[in-house]
Amino acid sequence: MSSLYYLVENGATTGPHTLRVLHQKAEIRALSPDALVIDAATPGAPWRPIQEVPELHAQIFPTPAAPKLDLGTYKPSLPAADAGFSPTDVRQLLHDNTARQLAAEELAGARPLVRIGTQRRRDFWLLLIVGNGLAAASGFFLGFNLIQTVFILSFVVFFSLSLYWVLYHVMDPY
Repeated sequence: MSSLYYLVENGATTGPHTLRVLHQKAEIRALSPDALVIDAATPGAPWRPIQEVPELHAQIFPTPAAPKLDLGTYKPSLPAADAGFSPTDVRQLLHDNTARQLAAEELAGARPLVRIGTQRRRDFWLLLIVGNGLAAASGFFLGFNLIQTVFILSFVVFFSLSLYWVLYHVMDPY
């Protein structure tokens, strides 16, 4: 077969295309194995799907190589300070990675991270006091009867839980 092919794309004939162009179209999924193709050297031949032309299908849609897994045992690069771990123990892997990290930080002269103070706790208490204070003040202005007291207490509970949820679970740290 030649290296130039006509192709039917969206009902229109395009080409001639080289094998490289067809392979690129297949990589970006603009070409499927059931796309109709004809060899440019034989224009009178019938249109056939790419999957029916084995040598063309193998060049355009190569089968990916199966990944090979190495099932060998883990060999730690640093000596273990704790005895009794098997070579594939997760705790041993964690120990080795921590030792590597500490060694790298010492080489780089890194200082341990210092936690920056947050305004979140201050904002939570400020909003909690102001919101619940407004609810209590509304009770003084409206008078305390049983229905209003239940409403105000339920508002205080709902407001407090909602404020906690929003500040500590919904918002990003600031």
